[in-house]
Amino acid sequence: MLAADPATVAAPRLATQTATTCPVVGSGVNHAAPGGGKTVALTFDDGPGVSTDAIMRVLKDAGVAATFFNIGVNQSVRPETVRAELAQGFLLGNHSWSHPDLTTLSSSAQAAEMDKASSQQASIVGSSPCFFRPPYGSYNSTTLSLAQARRMSVWNWSVDTEDWKAAGSGSSTWVDRIITRAEAGGSQAHPVILMHNSPTGNPATVAALPTIIRYYRDRGYAFVDLNGRVAGRLPFGSFDWARADGTGRLTVSGWAIDPDTPTVPARVHVYVDGQGTAVTANEPRPDVDAAHPGAGPLHGFTATFRAPPGAHSVCVYAIDTSSASLSTRLGCRTATVAPATPIGSFDSALAAGSGGLTVTGWTIDPDTLPVSTRVHVYVDGRGTAVTADTSRPDVDAAHPGAGPLHGFNVSLSAAPGAHSVCVYGIDTSFSNLSTRLGCRTVTTG
Repeated sequence: MLAADPATVAAPRLATQTATTCPVVGSGVNHAAPGGGKTVALTFDDGPGVSTDAIMRVLKDAGVAATFFNIGVNQSVRPETVRAELAQGFLLGNHSWSHPDLTTLSSSAQAAEMDKASSQQASIVGSSPCFFRPPYGSYNSTTLSLAQARRMSVWNWSVDTEDWKAAGSGSSTWVDRIITRAEAGGSQAHPVILMHNSPTGNPATVAALPTIIRYYRDRGYAFVDLNGRVAGRLPFGSFDWARADGTGRLTVSGWAIDPDTPTVPARVHVYVDGQGTAVTANEPRPDVDAAHPGAGPLHGFTATFRAPPGAHSVCVYAIDTSSASLSTRLGCRTATVAPATPIGSFDSALAAGSGGLTVTGWTIDPDTLPVSTRVHVYVDGRGTAVTADTSRPDVDAAHPGAGPLHGFNVSLSAAPGAHSVCVYGIDTSFSNLSTRLGCRTVTTG
């Protein structure tokens, strides 16, 4: 039931993983599916494994919620499957790190089994589990106390299909046996059904699953996960564009709708180079309203970020309104901040009487045309900062829209003799970017 020898798997940093987003739980063991009326909870232990993707396809095609109790070691081998389980709306639970009989372990060893599995899940999907199933359903008072301290409710089952006994066989005999044992829960109002998706695969379980789903659906059961959720639809939308200008502004736009709550503005997470920002898609988008009648127009989003020069990865996710752990990736794009460095002219550097010189010229930052640009003037390597804000109508005429306030005329002290004079136009948005307008030698008397 393990995909790798635990001794060969790099365990995550061992820490007590108290899932503070989970509700406070009691110390008992649960066996009945949550919810009113008739509910049934399908649960799958020991994964992820070879059959997990096939099981998820059956569940998604049927619109059925389910819970996957994953083993930490197996998660480390198939992290992409764990991400797929969460992304498709299924509930994730802790089934220990290496599947020992916990009643044979000390308190510290039991805690490590829980914590390493929770840490492994957190490292893969960013959240810790709120549900725990002890291996073999075996527990003691220590197990219950440790789980309670970590806000993990303990769940066993009321219906055991014994599908693991098929040992990888997909024969009709095993399929029929699994179906018969699963249908025994039809005498219960809230059965919790135990099945498996072990590393080596459970083809008989996959083959039996559609019949089991049909059996309970025909008898009026609602399929729930152990959090009481029915299968919902994931958000959808569009990542319309990501644009960057030369000033370091990166703007992202699109729209999103959660079909389960279509009139409620959806949440969106925008990641720029891996750093996430949450925004609400509540801007008017009449085109979205027209395409999705009844949703209303308030589903657009526009978000602006600061970014340094260069190419940036931008990814957008629509977040499920009911569960923040569920999302749909709307897409990823690359946006490039490419500043246009200043242009201008070092017009003159003239000696100005005894011990002085005057430097003139003009400069413009094309990304911020009307804004007066800073200039650094260096005399023999010593710099002076000035602003190019004197009137130059000729510059305005040559560069429409810039305005005239882009000239500089600066007087500096200098001892008699030859001096090196260099002038730089400084980028308005990025002070580390500049254009050298020129260097000259000036001799003062």
